[in-house]
Amino acid sequence: MNQSDTTIFRPDYAVHPGLLLEQELEHHELTQAEFARRIARTPKLVSEIISGKNPIEPETAIQFEHVLGIGADVWLRMEADYRLYQARLAEVERLAASETWLKAFPVKELSEWGAVRRTGSTAQKAHDLLALFGVASPAAFQKRYASVSVHYRRSKKLRASREALLTWLRYGEIVAASEQAEEYNKDRFQKILLKIKGLTNEKIEEFHPKLKSLCAESGVVFVLIPSLPKTCLSGAAYWTRGKTPVIQQSLRHKTNDHFWFTFFHEAGHILLHNSKTVYADDENGTEDGIEKEANDFATELLVGKKRLREFIAKGPATGQEVTKFANDCGIHPGIIVGMLQHHGAISWAQLNFLKAKSEWTK
Repeated sequence: MNQSDTTIFRPDYAVHPGLLLEQELEHHELTQAEFARRIARTPKLVSEIISGKNPIEPETAIQFEHVLGIGADVWLRMEADYRLYQARLAEVERLAASETWLKAFPVKELSEWGAVRRTGSTAQKAHDLLALFGVASPAAFQKRYASVSVHYRRSKKLRASREALLTWLRYGEIVAASEQAEEYNKDRFQKILLKIKGLTNEKIEEFHPKLKSLCAESGVVFVLIPSLPKTCLSGAAYWTRGKTPVIQQSLRHKTNDHFWFTFFHEAGHILLHNSKTVYADDENGTEDGIEKEANDFATELLVGKKRLREFIAKGPATGQEVTKFANDCGIHPGIIVGMLQHHGAISWAQLNFLKAKSEWTK
C-alpha cells in the first residue's frame, strides 16, 4: 500500500464567489440594492453572499445567471470549491492538535511502508493514518476500534501497545483484501493442512508461494506482514467481513519452528473458535483455554500429543535422535527442537543448529 497512490492535486486556495459577484456588479454598474431588486431578493442577502455569510443556493445561482450572464453551474462550483476549501482548513487545524494521538502509532515504520508520508506536518500524517484505518477523526478511531474484540496472547514480560497491534492487524487486513481466495470450506482446509505440513522442510522462499496458494484453495488468505515495535506478535487469525478467514504472520522470531507452530496454531483458531474475534498471538505468551486448544491442535497435527510425550519421556535427545523423530513425523527437525524447548525437555540454547532461518528477503 502506498500513500501516494491515493494522493490527488488539491490547490491550496479557493476564490470565494462573493468576490466574483462584487466584480460583476461593478462591471455592470449595478448597486447591491438594484441587483437585489432584479433577482427578487433582499439587499441583505446579496450583501451576505458577497461577505461569505450566506452560501449561493441553486435557485439563487440561476437568478445570477439570468442577470449577469454567468452560468449557474459556475456559481455553484465556485461555492462548493470554496466551502470544501474552508472545511479542509478546519480539518487541518483540528488534526494539527492530534500530535499526542499520532505518537501512539508506529508512524516511522508506516512511512517506510508507504502508508504515511515520510515528510509533512502533523495534520498531513494524521490524515494518512486516518485513511489507513478508514475513519474520519481520532475520536472516530477510538469509537470504531474500541469495540474490536482482540484475544491477545503475549508474554507478561513484554509491554505491548494496542495502537501498534491494531495498526499491524489493519495493514494485514488491507493486504488480505487484495488477495484472491475461493469460498471458505472448512473440510477442505483441514485436508489441505496435511499438504501444508509437507512444506515444513522447504526454505521460506520456496514454501511461501505454495503456502499462499494452498490456503487460497480452501478459502483462507495467508499474509506475511513485518513485525512492528510494541506488538510482540508472531501471528494472528481473524475473519474479514465475517466470511473470509485470514492467517497473518510476522516472522518475528526468525526461525522455522516459531513460524510453523504459529501457522498451525492460527489454523486451529480458524477451525475451532469464534469468527467474530481477532486472535493475536505470541508463541511465548500465556496459555488460557482457547490458546491451549489452538496449541493442542498444532501439536496434534504436526507430531501427535501422545507421540511427543513418549519421545520426551525417553530423556534428553541428541541431534541425530531429533532428526530421526522429525523424519518419522514428516516435519523439519527444527520444529521438534522448538517443541522440546517449549516443554522444558531441553534448554533454549540446545540443538538450535537444527533450526532453519525464516527471515525477510530483500
